[in-house]
Amino acid sequence: MIPKDGITPKNETFWTKTYYIRDAAGNPLTHYTQTMSTITTHLTQTFVDIYNAARLGAASLVREVSAELSNITFVGAQVYDSSVIDQRIASANYWLSQLPGEPAVHERWLGFKQYELSNHPARAGQCLGNTRVTFKDATSRTAADHQFDVVSMHDYYPFGKVLRAFTQESERYLTTQHPRDSETDWDYRGARFYDSDIGRFLGVDPLAHMRSWVSPYNFVQNNPINRVDPTGALDNPIYDKETSEFLGTDENGLEGDAIIMDKYDFEQGMSHEDAMEKGNTLDNMSMEQAMSFANNGFFGSFLNHYNSLPDRIDYSSDFILTKEIADKHWQGGTGEHLFVNSANIDLPGVTTEDFNSDGFYSKNFIWGMSNTGKVFGTLDMTLLDPKTGSVKLGYINPNVSPNGLVMDRYNFDYDGRKMRDFATWVGKPSGKGEDFDIHGYGVSTVPVK
Repeated sequence: MIPKDGITPKNETFWTKTYYIRDAAGNPLTHYTQTMSTITTHLTQTFVDIYNAARLGAASLVREVSAELSNITFVGAQVYDSSVIDQRIASANYWLSQLPGEPAVHERWLGFKQYELSNHPARAGQCLGNTRVTFKDATSRTAADHQFDVVSMHDYYPFGKVLRAFTQESERYLTTQHPRDSETDWDYRGARFYDSDIGRFLGVDPLAHMRSWVSPYNFVQNNPINRVDPTGALDNPIYDKETSEFLGTDENGLEGDAIIMDKYDFEQGMSHEDAMEKGNTLDNMSMEQAMSFANNGFFGSFLNHYNSLPDRIDYSSDFILTKEIADKHWQGGTGEHLFVNSANIDLPGVTTEDFNSDGFYSKNFIWGMSNTGKVFGTLDMTLLDPKTGSVKLGYINPNVSPNGLVMDRYNFDYDGRKMRDFATWVGKPSGKGEDFDIHGYGVSTVPVK
């Protein structure tokens, strides 16, 4: 439960708290309101959110539960007194399906389920995902079948601020269908809060160092028409649009939303900006693109792989590949490639003076007995900017499909060089293993000389 306090300043003996219960992905499931007065404490369930594959709406309730949060017990629904059948039938909100002289076969209350229509990213090429119309089933059992009541309509500015609205009842899920706080008008996006009035997040992106070309407070890289940001996180792992094959990452690594593109446009460690120009996230696809990808025959394998990424040892951009971890991965025998942030790799003894006129330098780090030497041995380096010392690590391996920038292949093969073969023999772990490639993303830095 996530509480939100609201204490009356002039009378602290009365207060209200709202509790939001969410699933592991941060989606709200239900809301409770706890009120405290000088007489008693009440805990009331007020909303239950409705989902299929995505959010559909919410059911409005007034259900009293126990005041003790440590032992929540339902004690009855208070919407209507369900023990009085005559009162239920007399209510205009009660609908009963019943043949004369026969028991009721179906019954429900009208007007408590509320549904949301949005210009969803997968529909008609729209990329905004804003809640445009909210409606609920007819509040009178005397109304015609399938009649519904519109309770709100909204139009928006590009960054999510409400342009105009018609409302009979308030709507919390507005821009990109995230909950908007009624007191601050901020949207909760999972990773950060967002203010649609200024078109900016209110907290610094925790991965801002991986996107230095934009403000750490930016929303959708200042392009709200073509992009959405469901969580406030990054878009990094990349898959082929035809086969759903996992290709690798852009410069930001494995964390974030998946990018779908043609594999022949992919290059390991490519800039995030370039990746977004050549590909799309699922939220940014047109309906035609989304249907093509979903029906390519491999969509299930894509979902399984993408959902398993957080379980990988190299998932975090803070991951440091040590000799012990590399040996254990080799002994595991899967041959699965690893992805390493170049910013976490030390390049001892290398400065900008070491690079040739083409900006290239290769060095064997093994003799310094550093972690870099133990894991990678020799590294190929390309100087990107002599003024800042930024360096890209790795080489193009045509055997890696496709355009694979590889830092190193972790194996223990002998190549005939006596000193190198001796170092390989010393460093080889026990048992048998499976060779694997180490891919890089991001950049490293060396001293400027």
